Amino acid sequence: MASRIPPKPDSTPLRPRQKRILQLLWPDRALSRRDVQRELGVHPNLIGEDIGVLLDRRLVREGDTTAKGRGRPGIPLRIDNVSRHVIGIAMSPDGVELSKVNLLGHPIGTTQTIQADDAKTLIPRTAAMLRKQISSDTLAVGVSATGVVDPVSHTLVLSSSIPQATGTSLAPLYTAAGDTPVLVQNDMHALAARWLLSDRAASDQDVLLILLEDGRLGSAMLIGGVPNQGCTIGANEIGHSRFPVDTPLCYCGQKGCLERIFSSQQLVKVQPKSPGRSLGDELLHGHKPSKAGEEIEHQLWAGIANTANFVRPHRVVMVGSFSQDDAFFSRFTSGVQSLLLRGLSDRTRIERWTLPTTAWSEVASWVALVDLLDAR
Repeated sequence: MASRIPPKPDSTPLRPRQKRILQLLWPDRALSRRDVQRELGVHPNLIGEDIGVLLDRRLVREGDTTAKGRGRPGIPLRIDNVSRHVIGIAMSPDGVELSKVNLLGHPIGTTQTIQADDAKTLIPRTAAMLRKQISSDTLAVGVSATGVVDPVSHTLVLSSSIPQATGTSLAPLYTAAGDTPVLVQNDMHALAARWLLSDRAASDQDVLLILLEDGRLGSAMLIGGVPNQGCTIGANEIGHSRFPVDTPLCYCGQKGCLERIFSSQQLVKVQPKSPGRSLGDELLHGHKPSKAGEEIEHQLWAGIANTANFVRPHRVVMVGSFSQDDAFFSRFTSGVQSLLLRGLSDRTRIERWTLPTTAWSEVASWVALVDLLDAR
């Protein structure tokens, strides 16, 4: 049976002013044509043409008349949250997730998953899953992966999602998508995209965004609201900051990586008399850490503080299950601040962010939404 080729989507890029109109309406603002013209200061005829394009592409929709008073009432325009969608694909050590998300960032249907039990077939299986889900209504595909991605050759240079391999080609995903744009990002930059479109993002502030989980420590630096990338698409890899500590081997090929230190594996290694005790059991739920737990925490604080001393962010923002524990977060805050350079501790805010979803594929979809809105 021949594989299904998705219908060709609208291929002409939106003009900057058309994206600006989407920015004005997003996420759920209603404006008339006159309102849009007034805010942008552009001739009504030009605004009419731009809105016509957005309506034709089903990116915006017209609502009921709500204006009151004399004169011709304005018909409000809104982001179309029904006709089109984006797809998010998240690759992690646990496997692959796929979600459909509407243009307001709300999930559609259920999340599809693939277990990471065969590294050699993971990408082809992901492509097959994408091929079943994509349609002419798909605006773009956002892909996130742990580690480092080369956007030119479309390869995973190094990733914990496929730890046994390097230089894994993502070409099958592009083939499955056909003419639909595929936008690939590191998982932390995908998270930064979600942050960027939230009310918390401040374009005049530098933010060190940190994801902290058992055996997983990711980070992204937003400079003036824009994620810092470099020559390859990899986030600011605090998790691979190395300490002179004997740890299990990291997927990067080294020992002593901070995310290997902050793991249940390391806890068992340094505290073998407590088999089966997880790092969460040790550090969360109001438990007083043992000597081994305190040592792991202190090394975490040092790694974060060293990074903050170097980049001097306005804010250090934590996300993840560990950050939501009040006692742990309190120890983390005081521990990191105690290691900051004098004069920085009272200038650098340490806070936490509750991620408004549990599906990383939904986070990945925001890479496509940021591109649509050109919010960078």
